[in-house]
Parts: sequence; C-alpha cells; structure tokens
Amino acid sequence: LSHHYLMTLREYHLKRLSHCLDYLGSYDVTMMTIIAYLGAMIVALAGFRYLYHKRMVDLYHSAPVSRKKLFVSTWLVGFLIWFVPAFFASLLVFIEASVYMGGLFLGTIFVTSLRILLRMTLIFLIVYNACLVAVMLSGNVLNAMVGCLSYGFLVVAFKLTVILTENMFFSHFFLPQREVFLNPLYVLSPLMTPFILAYHWINETPLGSFSIHLFGGMAIMLLNLILAYVLYLKRPSELSERGLEAKGVCTFFRFAISMIGGICCTLLLALTTERQIGWMIFGAFFGTALTFCVLNVIYHGSFKEVFSHKLQYAAVFVTTILFVFAVMFDWTGYDNYLPKKSNLKGLSIYVSSFSDPDSYYKMVDGKLQRSSQLYERSREDYVCRDPEVIHDLLDACVHSDEEIYDGLYYVTVKVMTNWGYYYREYTLSRELASALAPIVESKEYQDCYYPIKSMQFDLPDQIGIIGSFTADEYVMDKEKIQAIVNAMHQDFMEHNSMAELLRDSRIFTLEFYYEDENGFLNEFRHDVPYWYTHVIELINKWYPNKQWDPEIDEITSFTFCDSIVVGKEESLREAIYKHYGYALDGTPLSSPAKAPTNYEMSTLPWANWNETTREVSFLKALEPYLIWGHYQDALSLEYAQLGWAELSSGGSVNCYVRYGTLPLELLDGLPLIADIDAPYSYEYSDPIIDYAD
Repeated sequence: LSHHYLMTLREYHLKRLSHCLDYLGSYDVTMMTIIAYLGAMIVALAGFRYLYHKRMVDLYHSAPVSRKKLFVSTWLVGFLIWFVPAFFASLLVFIEASVYMGGLFLGTIFVTSLRILLRMTLIFLIVYNACLVAVMLSGNVLNAMVGCLSYGFLVVAFKLTVILTENMFFSHFFLPQREVFLNPLYVLSPLMTPFILAYHWINETPLGSFSIHLFGGMAIMLLNLILAYVLYLKRPSELSERGLEAKGVCTFFRFAISMIGGICCTLLLALTTERQIGWMIFGAFFGTALTFCVLNVIYHGSFKEVFSHKLQYAAVFVTTILFVFAVMFDWTGYDNYLPKKSNLKGLSIYVSSFSDPDSYYKMVDGKLQRSSQLYERSREDYVCRDPEVIHDLLDACVHSDEEIYDGLYYVTVKVMTNWGYYYREYTLSRELASALAPIVESKEYQDCYYPIKSMQFDLPDQIGIIGSFTADEYVMDKEKIQAIVNAMHQDFMEHNSMAELLRDSRIFTLEFYYEDENGFLNEFRHDVPYWYTHVIELINKWYPNKQWDPEIDEITSFTFCDSIVVGKEESLREAIYKHYGYALDGTPLSSPAKAPTNYEMSTLPWANWNETTREVSFLKALEPYLIWGHYQDALSLEYAQLGWAELSSGGSVNCYVRYGTLPLELLDGLPLIADIDAPYSYEYSDPIIDYAD
C-alpha cells in the first residue's frame, strides 16, 4: 500500500473524533436551535394562556398567592417544560457519541454536549422572555402572536426594507452578504438573535466577531424578563379578551409596520411600472392603508375601528412617500458621496478585470484553502493607504459616465474613513480607468490578486501545457515546475503595467494543479501571451517539435466573421474602415484608447457578416498580419477579430489583426459584404441587419 493511505491508530481515532464533533457542532446544533426556538414560542404563548380569558384571570388572581409568586412559578414551569426534555436529549446524544468513540475522549464529548445544551438554553430564554413581553401587553392570543412577531423582528424587517430600497434606487449600492444578515442592530430584534448566534456557533466564528450579539442578546433577555415581570404586576384584569391597549406601543408598532408595508408595495409597483411616479404614490397609499387598517382591527379587536386614527395614517403615508423619494432621487447625496482626503484611512478593492482565478485562495501549510471572502466583492486582505490615490479613484468613479457600454470596469470598494467604513460598487468608464493604475500596478495588489504569478503560492503539484493544435503535455518534475514558475514570474514582473495586465492573449495555456486540504486538485488556467518570452522560450526548448500557431497549409477553410456597430450618419464602408483602423480616405486612425467612440447599443444597428473562403494565396498574403489564439485588449481595443480557421487536424481557432496594420488592398479584398460601397440605411425597428448574402 502507498504510505499516503496509511495512518496511525491515534490518527484514526482523531479522525473519528473530528467527525463526531462536526456532527455535534452542525446537525445537533441546528436541530436543538429549532427545538429551542419553537419550544420557547409555544411555552410563552401557552404558559400564561389564562390571561386571555376574564373568568380564568379572575380565578387565578383571586387565589391566595401574590402576583409575584404566580409569575415566577408559571415562568419556571414553562422553562422546565422545555429544559428537562432538552437535558435528557443531550444526555442521550452524549451516550451515543461516547459509544461511537468506544469510550475514548469522554471529556471532550462531555464538554461539547454541555456547551451545546447551555447555548440552546440561552436561545430558549432569549425567545421565551421576548414572547412573554408581547403576552403581557395583549388581551388575546392573536394580539400576543402579532405583538411577538412585531417586537421580535421589527428592527431587522425595517433594516432589510431599507437595504431593498437602496439596492433598487442607488446605482452605486453594494453591501456584502455578512453585512446584510449580521448587522449589529439586529440585536434589538430578539427573535433574530438566535439565528445569528447559531450561525456563528456552527461556523466556529471567533467570539469577538459576534460578541455584540452574544452579550447584547443576554442583556436584552434579562431586560425582557424584568419588563415582562413589571408588566404582569401592573396588568389590569380588564385587558383580557381585548386587543392591545398600551397606546405608546400600539402607535409605534402600527406606524413602523405600516411604513414597511407601504415601502414594499411602492417598490413592487416601481419594479413593475418602470418607476412611474403616479403608480409609486398609489403603491405607498395602498400598502400603508391596507397594513394600517388590518392592524387597527387586530389591536382594537373590532372591525368598527378599521378606519380610526386618520391623522396617524396621514403621517405614515407622508413619511413613506418622503422616504422613498429621498432614496430614489438621492436627496441625501449618498449615491455620489465623496469623502474629504483628510477623512480617508484606507480602501479595499475588487476589480474583476484585474484579478486571476487563484486570487480567491490561500496557502496554509502547503495546502490550498478557499478564502473566507470567496463570495465577497471587496477583498479586505488588500488595503490601499494613500489618501491621494483613494480620492482620485473615488472621484473618477463618482463622475464616470454610466450610459456608455464600451470599455467599462466594475469596481467594488470598501472605503475606510475616520468615522467608520462604507461599501460601493461603481461602473468606471474607460476614459477614467487610469485612476486604477496606482492601485493595480502596486506590488501589494499584485501579491493579493496574482498569487501564482507573484510567487505567493508554493510550487504546484503539476503543470499542464495546453495548446490549440497539439497534444497536451504535463510536467511533474519539480525542477521543471520550478523553472516554469520562475519564468512566469519574471515575465509577469516585466509586463505588469495596467495595459499589459488587462490584455488577454494566448499562445498556449498553463494549468497549475494544487492539492487542497481535502486531497482534491484545484486547477488554475493561465493563458501565456505572446510577450511572455521567458516562458515561451523555455517551453519551446523542451518541446521543439510543437507547433503552437497553425500554418496556412493546414487550414482547410477560413471564415471571415465579425460584427460592428454603425454610427449615425456613417456609411457602412466608413464603419468597416474605422473598425480596422482607417479613415474612409485610407488615413490611419489613432488608437481607440486615445479617441474613443461610444455607441448606445440599444439604438444603433449592427452590421454582421459570415463568409467562408478556401483561397490559400489570399490567406498567405494575410499571414504576416494575423494573430492566432484568442486575443482581446479591453483597455485600448487595438485588436479586431478577423475570423476563425478550420484545421486539417480537426481543431479551430480565432484570428485577430492589430488595429491599423492591415494593408488597404487586403482590407478591400476581404469577402465581407456584397456591396461595400452601398450607403447604409438606418432602420431602428430592426437593429440586426445581416449582410451575409
């Protein structure tokens, strides 16, 4: 047997212990959380059920027992109804886990089981006491349930409604997933706290990351216990079989919940009617009115009160409209906010165009691990500290023209200031992209976003060399792997300017294989461009007979195909000449990066062609100007697609030409369009015009 498949007896037992603790820490915690949560709500609503009936409450309160003792005994009975079964269930789990481990590691299993029981007891008490507050304020079970949910989820419901509004109307809005669901304010929503705590316990988050929810939840739990006790002592017997008569609480709940209902209805109509103001106002009116009237019936316990509190409703309606319009029209300046240089402390950034696929991984003890920020759009392991660079970039992002489609960069940032931090997601135009250069060209950024090329990773287990027209080669010799990595790093350091980082080309592909902590191989593909001379020379020396680019004689057919946008008052011939780098009179044009032309794709038509030729002499004339493989230059657009070739070996490959290098006699000879001199006729109702015939 291979030594990779052997383990000591201790390693075997530790592996079983790891599986056992994983089970207890995930499945057992999940099930116990559900039981604690639902059990607390049921016990709270049912334990003091006598408060919902006049005869029962008179009977209980006429007994020779003080209200203090009555509350304590009823509270304690409710707690024990849940705790005793939970204790024996935990004991049973401990016994089963001990049997599974054969009597080993009993101390570890006992501590783990006890910790889970204590955590679930905390969750039970948080929910239990929050529900009791709603019970003490209510005269019937319906009010108790509505009050419990309102008090338990009101803050989180309002916060998520605000986030939804910002996401719909703010063009630069972005918030990471953890910020959406783990907001510190949620501690004020007691029924939300258990979910947050369970999430952190299952994921074994360090205590500091959720201490506000843990200790805040414990504080809220104690305050709710005291509040429920005081409300019970002061509760009038006449409240039974009525609704919610605490005017301050009733007014607050009705106002807040009706506003949430109005905002949600407004957003729904804004989404379905393309933000028509009239429909949005109607949505605010309908949503607030419906919610307000329903709550009136519930809180007063009578349909006669459905249209009561008209002035309060008017205030809710006006507040809802003002809030939605303030966000929609950005009255606060939030969407285009630009902090002062003196307030800037740092910036984390994510630009998809300037990163490699390995940037979401890290090396730990020679093994590959996914970064904890895999699904986040701003990488906090890179921080720029230069306020001048940060301010220039944010200024460019804020003033970028978002209506253009050509050469956009999607930039997600976390901006750190003296007073805190905020997130944004910008669309940066090509003209302003130079503001990114000081960041993406820095060594710190490249170490984070190009870890293989920057040699931040250990050597891969193997490297594959993938060509378009040849059989793949796999390098497993450590010395050769080291040589390839060194050569790639040298090429990367010599060509790490912003323009070269963004260019995308391939003469062949290198596949780097790394083993992760689970023993699986992760593959990272890196295209080797024509200017990576050190890598190319090394590979060509090892495989001298490999033909990376096709020879013209190997081409069985060549299809000229591309699509261009034709501008207004522009002939088709002029558009084609411009596409390949010439004015209509044959004068070479400057690079599109220096003289960009931006078209709105929704209003301008396309010219398409698709023509196949097998004329070898014409292709040989084109050969000096062709670039094979796939090639694009999103920064300067200096390359245009010409077509793709079918090879005798059975493969196919795209072909490009550099902007302004194709001779005019060859350009005029391209079999693109039947009548290249014909003036173009604009028909915006049908933007796709096919010239293949």
